Amino acid sequence: MTWNTLWPQERKRQRAFFLFGLALILQLDIEGIRTFFHTFFRLPTWMWQGFLGSTLSSADLMLFAVYMFVIAPNNLRKGLIRHLLSDPTGATMIRTYLTL
Repeated sequence: MTWNTLWPQERKRQRAFFLFGLALILQLDIEGIRTFFHTFFRLPTWMWQGFLGSTLSSADLMLFAVYMFVIAPNNLRKGLIRHLLSDPTGATMIRTYLTL
């Protein structure tokens, strides 16, 4: 009960998204990190600034993810998919986003 009061579903979705991204970055090698941030800063300014400022809604974060995937090089795309399907944070994020 208290958990749901302190953490509305919107905030849980945002947190799950951030934890997924953090776990991804921690698993990348130096070249992967460079590729990730090169792609990140190619996003529209409002997206990367909103992400860094934690002002994006959970819906905005999904748009962010799609846009990032579209502009990413294939090696990063493959890493994103692999991470989503194999890391526990991927399952948590999917489950959290699907919870109404």
